[in-house]
Amino acid sequence: MDADHSSNSAPDHTKAALKQIEDRLTEIRRYPLWFVRPVVWRLRAQRDELRLLLATQKAERTQKKLKAKSTPKPTQPPATLISEGKPVHDATLIVTAAEINDRHGTGVLLARLFKGTPEFIHVRSMNLYGGETSGALRICLPPDCIASANLADLLKGSTVSRILSVPYSRSDVENTLALQAATGAPLCVWLMDHNLGEGEHQIPFPLMQRLLNSAHLRLGISPEFCALYAGQFGYAVHFAPPVVDAHLGQNTLLHLAPESFQPATGVLLGNVWSQRWLKKLANTVAEAKVPLVAFGHKSPHWVKNDDLASQVNMRGFLPEDELVAELRRHPFAIVPTGTLDEDDDLPEIARYSLPSRTLYLSAVGNLPIIVTGHADSGVARFVTRHGLGVVVPYDGKQLRRAIQSICQPEQQLHFRRQAAALAPTFACDDMHDWLWKSLDFSAPADERWQSL
Repeated sequence: MDADHSSNSAPDHTKAALKQIEDRLTEIRRYPLWFVRPVVWRLRAQRDELRLLLATQKAERTQKKLKAKSTPKPTQPPATLISEGKPVHDATLIVTAAEINDRHGTGVLLARLFKGTPEFIHVRSMNLYGGETSGALRICLPPDCIASANLADLLKGSTVSRILSVPYSRSDVENTLALQAATGAPLCVWLMDHNLGEGEHQIPFPLMQRLLNSAHLRLGISPEFCALYAGQFGYAVHFAPPVVDAHLGQNTLLHLAPESFQPATGVLLGNVWSQRWLKKLANTVAEAKVPLVAFGHKSPHWVKNDDLASQVNMRGFLPEDELVAELRRHPFAIVPTGTLDEDDDLPEIARYSLPSRTLYLSAVGNLPIIVTGHADSGVARFVTRHGLGVVVPYDGKQLRRAIQSICQPEQQLHFRRQAAALAPTFACDDMHDWLWKSLDFSAPADERWQSL
């Protein structure tokens, strides 16, 4: 444990009490109709109080030493104001920072959720992945353009019945508020990246307060995220994970053939946004001398994969059926995250976000997961809380030992059994409907994710 973490961590007894409650809930979930037991509601209430206490304490410490950090600037030309496509009536309007496409996690998630209803309007503020996006009407409203933009012209006569906002930067929030004011449509805010601050591409606290004040439904991508924002902004924020398609869920225990361990080759999936995380991962893999294969890496232009590519077999993108088959052949996956120290370039994202690749790896392939980075990051806490894998720092020797352990038959069965049991929770086809029913109720339509 590093000195900074030790000095800033919450009292050990609070963490220990939270772990006991979470372990008890995990045990109860093994029984039929666990969610109707009175003890579950009591434990949930105690768990949420402890989570809020821990998150609030961390937030207070973070605010005291918060530095104005801005996201690295793209090396490609800046986006220009544009509206292309056709008008849509009674439309769903989606506001994000970047494109909706298969080159990054948020894009993949939203494309999956809305593939059955392509007649939506997409408003973005940046082009980070080639400028290609989804939607019948596609609008780019770059930073500082909303004040002078003619929204009626950009919408081309469209009518809007609801808005989903996934904000990352100040401009995404400003775009959302302006579009809601112009259309009067009910608003769902789905928080996926903790990016509060005064940096160029961050969201100032008062502006986020305005956004959450205007929302009819507030969702967060990790339980830690939900607890933090509930404590800071005074609204209930409900957990909504990045789900996968139901038919992809591996719901039964998967046994690997012996040749899958000769040698045991791990998997990397998706982008690494932080150049520092990526370099530390490359150095750790080189020191560990373990074979890895990477799928789907198309990081933003400012993140260079050269170091990683020299250590890993970079396979690029595969059709989904081929990717799923490949994942089910491997004995483990590595998910890199932040170190949460003073050198971490994206500490708040690491602490509170839950990368969509984590649930994909677990639900689709039941892969035991090794998180590299800090044990208090959002993904590390999620993986350990649900018994899906282990956490190690960026250290080659520790990574190698973790791989050797996780490839033992009893460990493989343990982690795969946990993943298979949770797969139906994270592999479903009705989240699109769940979102809009929840927006109608201004609360979760059901409790399927609220106990996790």
